[in-house]
Amino acid sequence: QPIRVSATTSLRQALLGTGFYYERGEPMRRTLRQIEAFFDVPIHCIRRDGSAALDLCYVAAGRYDGFWELTLGPWDYAAGMLVIEEAGGIVTDAAGQAIGLFSRNILAANSMIHKDMLAVLARTA
Repeated sequence: QPIRVSATTSLRQALLGTGFYYERGEPMRRTLRQIEAFFDVPIHCIRRDGSAALDLCYVAAGRYDGFWELTLGPWDYAAGMLVIEEAGGIVTDAAGQAIGLFSRNILAANSMIHKDMLAVLARTA
């Protein structure tokens, strides 16, 4: 059976995933500011599973409506990115730019909430 990203149209109903980098300095503080900004929208909820590859597949399968993480390597997102795109989702970096081999962050979502997630992340840059 083919998988599809969710059909959620609003951040108010969105279940999002994120990840934390192991270093507890500024990357962690920035992620916490972003989480706070998403809850201010408000959103439905945020989860952290601990595997960017799994989280990206959850977006592709419609289990999560969106996912972002700030500090990743291509081994963390390359396969999940392909799965999301095949399932009808959008994958960019956290600034909305195309993902490249040396991209360090990611934002993945269905096409209806991707821009809204970008706007929230831009407020915390």
